[in-house]
Amino acid sequence: MLISQDFTTTIFRSYAELRMRLIPYIYSAWWMMSQSGVPFIRPLIMDYPGDPATCGVDDQYFFGDALMIAPVLEGTKRQIYLPEGEWTDFRAEEVYQGGQTIAYTAPLERLAHVEHEDLA
Repeated sequence: MLISQDFTTTIFRSYAELRMRLIPYIYSAWWMMSQSGVPFIRPLIMDYPGDPATCGVDDQYFFGDALMIAPVLEGTKRQIYLPEGEWTDFRAEEVYQGGQTIAYTAPLERLAHVEHEDLA
């Protein structure tokens, strides 16, 4: 699939804007990491060691304590495993119950991420 320069610029711009909005969160998370030693970016199994489903998840990760990232690399949809708890997709304004795998729709220019309600 060929991607036009305009489309690439649009994707870059959306991710750059998201990063700027997350700067306070990122700085806080890095400070917490410096105090606790827990990595800022980590696999799901580190936060949910008792959940056997997290053992096989190698394409999602935590970005700080509250955000779970699940990159959409092809197409516009992917499966996302949600550990126990309540998870919110703020862009779609949807709340999901954890302990399940969901079909998540996101175009390439949108980062698939959900926030854990207990940690937000």
